[in-house]
Amino acid sequence: MSIVASTIFPTSLNLTPVATRKKLIPFGNTISAIWGQCCRVDKDPTRMSVEDLLKECGGFGKYQIFIIFGVFIHKILSGWSLMQMAFAGFAPDWHCDVMEGATHHASKSSETLKTCSLNNSNTGLDEMHCHSYWFEGSSRTAITEWDLVCEKKWVKATITSIQMAGVLVGAILSGQLADLVGRKKTLFGFALTHSLLNIGAAFSTSWEMFTVFRFFIGIGIGSILVVTLPYGMEFMPTKWRPLMSVVPHWPIGVSLFALAAMLLENWAYLHIAIGALGLPTLIGWFYVPESVRWLTMKGRLEEAERIFKKMAAVNERSPPNELRIVLEKLYQEEKELKSSGGQYSYWDLFKGWQRAKISLISCYVWFMLSMVFYGISFGVSALSGNLYLNIFLVAIVEVPVNLSTFYFNNRVGRKWTFIVLLALGALSACACLIVKVVVSSDDQGRWITGFSIASKMVLASAWTVSQTWASELYPTVVRSLGYGLVNMAARVGGIVAPFSVDLDNRPLIAYAIITAMVVVAIFVSFFVPETKGTLLSDALTDKMTSSEEKGAIVLVAIGQCDHSKPNRNNGKAEETDHNPSKADSNGPIVH
Repeated sequence: MSIVASTIFPTSLNLTPVATRKKLIPFGNTISAIWGQCCRVDKDPTRMSVEDLLKECGGFGKYQIFIIFGVFIHKILSGWSLMQMAFAGFAPDWHCDVMEGATHHASKSSETLKTCSLNNSNTGLDEMHCHSYWFEGSSRTAITEWDLVCEKKWVKATITSIQMAGVLVGAILSGQLADLVGRKKTLFGFALTHSLLNIGAAFSTSWEMFTVFRFFIGIGIGSILVVTLPYGMEFMPTKWRPLMSVVPHWPIGVSLFALAAMLLENWAYLHIAIGALGLPTLIGWFYVPESVRWLTMKGRLEEAERIFKKMAAVNERSPPNELRIVLEKLYQEEKELKSSGGQYSYWDLFKGWQRAKISLISCYVWFMLSMVFYGISFGVSALSGNLYLNIFLVAIVEVPVNLSTFYFNNRVGRKWTFIVLLALGALSACACLIVKVVVSSDDQGRWITGFSIASKMVLASAWTVSQTWASELYPTVVRSLGYGLVNMAARVGGIVAPFSVDLDNRPLIAYAIITAMVVVAIFVSFFVPETKGTLLSDALTDKMTSSEEKGAIVLVAIGQCDHSKPNRNNGKAEETDHNPSKADSNGPIVH
């Protein structure tokens, strides 16, 4: 006890035990008082990180709010854009129209409803194929535009898969480009092309032309999805990083899409609307800065310094005096690490068993989450009830659960929050499976819809947690590459989703696949390290700095503030505090 007291309360502070109890309780105030009178570890340039600079410049303030709005508005529009096929692929009730001699008959009856051929009315034997199709209602979709039913019914799933293939290509491109030319140029460049391509898609004259446009639109979407989260997160201190993934940008975008689809009821108008809405967001180019972490790692220190000073001014704080020294130190560390090699690539994410394990598990988890997420989202027309209401509900129910993940991420950690959400998703999917087998077909509708929405809700929230978790597992120099890698896996899941999670034709198999894959994801997630309380790594090192390790360093520095104080323990206390392996003995944490 005396050892601890002598370390935490050095004699130079002249604090008696009584004064300590009265003035320095609770313990947090004790540390604050000592910190203010001591050598201040956070002011030591050799120990400061970008996280410390962000805290000194205001932490989470008005500047960060501007960043969130300027960056994540693009993700809102991406949610709308990606879900276009939920409406464009909707097939209203349709009727077969045949040619009999010179007479063109269009009969809207139960005999012709969703029928690809009819018997000859004269002989009753000859089968007549549909010449064209009549669709009920006023909705104009890609299905009604190009008669994508019967022998062309495969086109719907193919367009969706090709769109998701474009998202995959975008994830690959943007991961490399964001680390090569910067987050800002990558994001706003693809945002511009995304808007222009949506406007162009509205004038498609065939489903083949429309498919080509959807592929390139998918590239824009994939690029935006990959860049936005790490871009915004790199302006946030540790405590506020989970906020980046709980901002309900995606549900807002999909909800706006559901409203617009209900009002416009036209696939072409919806493309023009999203393209037009995307153009004003490009104004962000003039006030959203480049990532300060990326600028520092690239040696553009003057630009990074200007951004930090502006951040401090907007947040009404004074920039730290050590700003330039810290930036130069971080750049030199990165320069030394890169001296033996060239640019980082995806191969760097698999160097070493620990890093490879994290990358492989993250890829599987994101593949599964994407497959389920898009399988249910694009299959929403198979659920009972109103199409537009179902699209809205499937998106909006995520919001309250997503917001709660911000609390649980910081309270219990990313890992256990993620695992619990996966377990709830598996139970909901299993419930759909049981209902399909046990409940009569007449009564299945509302139960299947409810459990499907519940499963998608919690698994989408698990994906939200995983976005923070995955980004924290990779250092700055390869963070966009790492985030791009797991996004590639997610896009592959999106590509196979229309065929593997086919709620229209094979719902029983679909729910069985969802249940099994989520259970596997729960198991493998136990092998991924927790990142709660860790500092974002900037260089490609083998270890993250945990809050426990940082706390040990702080106590050592506090104990050394009184340089005249004799060592009563023959160096034992100092040896314990300096030993990083004892600061975090819960297992290796690898970046």
